Amino acid sequence: MPASLPLRTRLAYGAPNLGLALVGIPILVYLPRFYSDVVGISVAWLGVVFVAGRVIDAVTDPLVGVLSDRSRSIHGRRRPWILWGCLPLALLSVALYVPPKGLSDTMAAALASLVILGWFLAYTAVNVPYRALGPELSDDYDERTALFSIREGSLVVGTLIAAVGPGAIGLALGLDGGLEVVDDAAERRRFAIYGAIAAPALVLTCLLCVRRVQERFGGRSGDAPDPIPAAPPPSPSAVRQQLRDAFSNRPFVILLLAFVVIAIGSSLPTVLISYFLAYWLGASHLLPLFLLVYLGVGLCCLPGWVWLSRRRGKKVTWLAAMAVNAGFFGFVSLLGPGQVLEYGILVAFSGIGGVAVLAMPYAMQADVIDHDELRTGERREGLYGGLWSIAEKSAAGLGLGLSMLTLDAVGYRPNQAQSPLVLDVLRVLYIGVPCICTAIGFWIARKYPLDREAHQAIAAELTRSGSSDTR
Repeated sequence: MPASLPLRTRLAYGAPNLGLALVGIPILVYLPRFYSDVVGISVAWLGVVFVAGRVIDAVTDPLVGVLSDRSRSIHGRRRPWILWGCLPLALLSVALYVPPKGLSDTMAAALASLVILGWFLAYTAVNVPYRALGPELSDDYDERTALFSIREGSLVVGTLIAAVGPGAIGLALGLDGGLEVVDDAAERRRFAIYGAIAAPALVLTCLLCVRRVQERFGGRSGDAPDPIPAAPPPSPSAVRQQLRDAFSNRPFVILLLAFVVIAIGSSLPTVLISYFLAYWLGASHLLPLFLLVYLGVGLCCLPGWVWLSRRRGKKVTWLAAMAVNAGFFGFVSLLGPGQVLEYGILVAFSGIGGVAVLAMPYAMQADVIDHDELRTGERREGLYGGLWSIAEKSAAGLGLGLSMLTLDAVGYRPNQAQSPLVLDVLRVLYIGVPCICTAIGFWIARKYPLDREAHQAIAAELTRSGSSDTR
């Protein structure tokens, strides 16, 4: 396989991440406050549902990963999952963005719970095989950085659209000047229109990937034979052994642990930014602008981080991005109510490292899969993708769930001035916890052992042993 993938292949592979961001990002940024302040579901119940969803993910994510590893069809191992999973995910996304009116509080909470949990399951069926597809596309250390930077850049573009989309829809319809909750019917209409746009976009981006990206294992290219023989469904003992193998992979454990700690912390600002802007800065209507600044700066700076990675390696680049991201964000703790301009400046500087903090671990993940292949003789992108997905979604879900439960416990009440205790807790959750988590993750990530030279040695040994048909 050539070291450099065609740009069209990189872009086609990255496309579903844009669609997944369109349907998924508002669930963390906008929908908690929409469901608590408009639909009328308590923040405590929302917290319970999201934590429960992550508990379910702990079973379904690695299971889907192992099943996709063993899937066999003329279309490959991963693409059938993406193809047949995107439509249920799109339909459930519409249901999530368009909750029915006129239900009792109990019925509204029950229905929302079912839709949210169903959405998590459908998301797993698409996202885990999709992410497992990436490490298969190239063996090259630097090419993987470029590939996963495009994929995570697509996520950022989708996040930017998701950030400004609801506000832009409101302006186009003349509903209000931003995202202040002033009219329940207007808010419902806003998100209904957004869902009707985002769900088809998800399907289209997934279809583009399925059509344009040729799988490397388990599928056919023209008349070429399937390079992997048919595999029986995994037994429970086989799954347990694979899990033991994965967690004895030291580079993977270090990378995963650092990622989880950082992701838990970084999930809190995502969930709580709308509350922080509304109740501390008094600038809720500027939420799309701040998200646009943060992610736009991060996206513009991403090529510079890719360049640094080629010069100094992935670990050094990741550590530097963490330091820049958390270093500037920590100064937000010094801001008082109404200091909107100062907040915007700090958001922009923090964003310099924001996207790189997201992108680099995925390029590093592909390298630890090679390390696993050298140890075991098997290619298990699906297993590692499933475990990674658990970590990613658990961090987001726990961040959302625990922050909602904490706010409820200290007396949060929607659409009214909050007590000093609620405001203090909000600031600790929004600023303090993320910075502490990043510092801990930084310390853990320093122990990651796979640099360029180590990976080149792994690739050379795999070539000599012939453990992969494409090496």
